[in-house]
Amino acid sequence: MCARHAKSAKLGKLGAPVAGLALDVGCAVGGASFELSRRFRRVVGADDSKACVAAASLMKHRGRLRYAARAEGDIAEKLEAIVPAHVDRERVDFRVVADVSALPPSFRGGGGAAGRAWTHGLHDAVLVANALCRMSDPLAFLSQCARLVKPCGVLVLASPYDWSEARTPREKWLGGRAGTETGTRADGGGGVRSFDALRDVLTSEDGGFDLVCASDVPFLVREHARKYAWGVSHATVWRRRE
Repeated sequence: MCARHAKSAKLGKLGAPVAGLALDVGCAVGGASFELSRRFRRVVGADDSKACVAAASLMKHRGRLRYAARAEGDIAEKLEAIVPAHVDRERVDFRVVADVSALPPSFRGGGGAAGRAWTHGLHDAVLVANALCRMSDPLAFLSQCARLVKPCGVLVLASPYDWSEARTPREKWLGGRAGTETGTRADGGGGVRSFDALRDVLTSEDGGFDLVCASDVPFLVREHARKYAWGVSHATVWRRRE
């Protein structure tokens, strides 16, 4: 989705990306970051887990990493993750951040008149894959996105809206709180749906984005060798206004 909608995601005659800076927020161990490097000249993966960033950095330098996965019960099996040979790992860098919902200033663009500081961004594409509902303050993150994305660049959000107080304080949920009026579009039960809340934030004047498209994207999470959890993320693409 980032490559399809980002105008900078073009390949040269030899099949290598010619331009573009992409940011993978909540990159985990870097799988999506390496994929982004196939269409963007430079990619930065950011995560607040030191262990994940350490594993991603090892993948960058070695191209592979052995790990143990649960097979059944307390039995583990040795597996190996390998970065495809056609991926240029040198185009990818990984950074540990204290909180992905409040990225440091080095990730954001500068400039703009007072009250409209969003007029300058830094990245051609920002991917947030299944990380929004794991943030400590998702609204704070959405409010800074216009400073992360260049004018005409894209923000790609994918989330199952799986809110949990273990990850996000309940009062910080974008939606999913029955009987509350935290947004402008309430459902029949008086609650606000997450997509409606994030749309109100991103399409506001200060939000600075227009919705391009939305779709459902299924995913699998392995529990052990014979059991997987199936989920569906709501994937939305937003274009930064000029």
